[in-house]
Amino acid sequence: MQGLILGDGGGVPSTAVLPIDVWRIVCEYLSPCDIIDAACVCHDLKAAALSSELWEARLLHAAAAATMALATPRGLRLDPGAADYARDIALTKSHRSAKNLPGGLGTSAAAQFFNAMPHICFAAAAVLKPKAPELCFLSFAQRAYDTTDFVSSHPGGSHHMQRYHGADATKIFDAFPHSRYAHNLMEEKMLRFDAIAYVGRYGAPAFASDCVPQSWSWSREAADTHSDFARDLASVWGKVPWGKGQLGLRASAALLEHTYTVIALALITLALKSLANP
Repeated sequence: MQGLILGDGGGVPSTAVLPIDVWRIVCEYLSPCDIIDAACVCHDLKAAALSSELWEARLLHAAAAATMALATPRGLRLDPGAADYARDIALTKSHRSAKNLPGGLGTSAAAQFFNAMPHICFAAAAVLKPKAPELCFLSFAQRAYDTTDFVSSHPGGSHHMQRYHGADATKIFDAFPHSRYAHNLMEEKMLRFDAIAYVGRYGAPAFASDCVPQSWSWSREAADTHSDFARDLASVWGKVPWGKGQLGLRASAALLEHTYTVIALALITLALKSLANP
């Protein structure tokens, strides 16, 4: 791939000649976390990676993905504006959560994306509640769950679970100890959308981290250390070099290699589109 992209330096690889449309397709193949990573080590990608259009589209895509993940298995038909409504709920929730923060929220589209993502699962559940009052969709620790089939067998009483239909149950879940079996059952049978996995890590990049409300509590983290529920968090975190501080040379090299692979896929995609629409 590097041999196909040559600059003016006599065979020195360069991606500066690629049009912005190619970079946008590159970003479609990357997770939000990877986009920020790549922008740190790939100057040519930075303009596309920090564009408002990219992050506005990503937030709408996340809202649609979370809503569909809950609705599709139940055969629910979504209204045309369901994703937009869920996105707006998440944005409103993020602003309300941060109204007492001294620094407020970041104003860039990228910052708003990372601020809103912790609330996207709650927003999806809230949008679907009026359409299916007999079901039970809830959010918990930035994940969306369909607990409908387990309401009647809930050890704490079905009414306690049902009352959180369309709401976030993180605080009440943390208030009562749950077994490892309960954690694993939720992950294996009820989990429908994971906002942390969608983003690529827990939290936000440096430009938004100071103003992002951190809902992750010590009790929640401690509870997960006794459960397999924490394995996905550990695996995601371990794959993200920037989550541990400065990017090392080895991490940068691996990321650039991955970026070149994605560029190749983007070029192939453009070529196929041009063949399909001559």
